[in-house]
Amino acid sequence: VLTESSRKKFAGTSAEIVGTYDLDGVDIDWEYPGLRGEDNVFRAEDKQNFTLMFKAIREELDKLSSRTGKSYQVTTALPCFPRLFEVTDMGKAAEYLDFVNIMAYDFYVAGDTAGHHSNLYPAESYEKEESGDKAYDLYTKAGVPAEKLVLGIPFYGRSWFMKSDDNRGINRAVDSVTRGGGFTFIKDSIMTKPDFVRYWDEKAKAPYLWNAKTRQLVTYDDEESVKVKCEYVKARKMGGVMFWQYASDPKEYLLTAVNEHLYK
Repeated sequence: VLTESSRKKFAGTSAEIVGTYDLDGVDIDWEYPGLRGEDNVFRAEDKQNFTLMFKAIREELDKLSSRTGKSYQVTTALPCFPRLFEVTDMGKAAEYLDFVNIMAYDFYVAGDTAGHHSNLYPAESYEKEESGDKAYDLYTKAGVPAEKLVLGIPFYGRSWFMKSDDNRGINRAVDSVTRGGGFTFIKDSIMTKPDFVRYWDEKAKAPYLWNAKTRQLVTYDDEESVKVKCEYVKARKMGGVMFWQYASDPKEYLLTAVNEHLYK
């Protein structure tokens, strides 16, 4: 997306694929414009080119629409951390987007501390913690209409062994990382073990498992937190919810909860 010609080629070939295979549109998962992700190239120019990329895709899909009579969507998946809003112009980008899928999870992955990885609200500090609610504030203040925002729900958990039993591990120091697993695994395997106790964080509106013997913390979404998130989305007139990923919950515990609570 660095040059006008390369953006035009990218947008044109994307629209061609959409037309050839009768797809619904184009979704962009760029991790991250203007910031280091895992191994991406990033530049200061990404801020303007991020918006220009969506503009080019929108224009090419509109041309396709004029030929087919069908409407096509341009969407994107983006994180929640505040730094993103310094390196993008989300208000301008939103003009070309149908939905912004907020990746409201992985708040803790690696690092010296751990806690809820997909909490709707902060457990202790709004300023210091990431949360779905804080992400909503950041996106709407940046100019993205609420009806274009889609709240992401993880169908998997994160887990760590903690250095102490203080606060049952929430927002405390990590000793080592271990497997969390998908929600079907968490519910059918981990939660059946007697040493794991489920707790509900009323402030964060998030469940977690704590094993006092091993000091293992497991954070995840369950049916209760999904219900709360669906109610939140409806109350704020957001575009809906999305999830990552289906294979993490093959018994559809959480997908069933979404269907039960999002459409009531």
